[in-house]
Amino acid sequence: SFSFAAQQVFIACEGNFYQSNGSLWAISENQIHEYEENPLGEVVQSLYVDEDKLYVVVNGSGNIQVFDIDDNGLIPSAYIDTEFSGPREIVVVDNYLYFTNWYTADLKKINLDTMEIEAEIGMPGLPEKIIIHNGLLYISITMDFDWTDGDKVVVVNPEEDMIVNTFIVGEGPGDMVVHEEEIYIARTFYDENWNAFYGTSKITET
Repeated sequence: SFSFAAQQVFIACEGNFYQSNGSLWAISENQIHEYEENPLGEVVQSLYVDEDKLYVVVNGSGNIQVFDIDDNGLIPSAYIDTEFSGPREIVVVDNYLYFTNWYTADLKKINLDTMEIEAEIGMPGLPEKIIIHNGLLYISITMDFDWTDGDKVVVVNPEEDMIVNTFIVGEGPGDMVVHEEEIYIARTFYDENWNAFYGTSKITET
């Protein structure tokens, strides 16, 4: 996982399962820097930069670690225990942190002033990527509850904290990106022998 902030690129290395050796690195001025407090835990899943904050999701350990981005490096500022909800991906809207979870199959909302969970929005499967488009949250449902391939992208209104639309986009939706007011979805799905297949889909303004 990669995330960009000013002159730096942050890199998450997930590490090995059950070994708690996930790590965090940075590249600046063509130099590689290892975070001095590595390892961070089991399976560093994803990164998200919001202004001068870096959010790091540690999936296996069930936490989100927050750092201040400083000229001299990273300074730990908060630790969010998700109680092993299986956190995956993050986005910040105004002063709220939204993150997807596999084990609880929901989208959780944290008030960044109090660091308390204010909403838990149930999902129709296991949610993965989350992006913002025109004030709404788009969340890919990569797998169904039985861990077979999902086929949906759901839309959540952050003002109401509820699902307001659902799109059937084809099996295995994962990463998404907004380009020229359209949402592109990358998909990976499998047959009964775990052979992988790939596809893309697009959600337009209409």
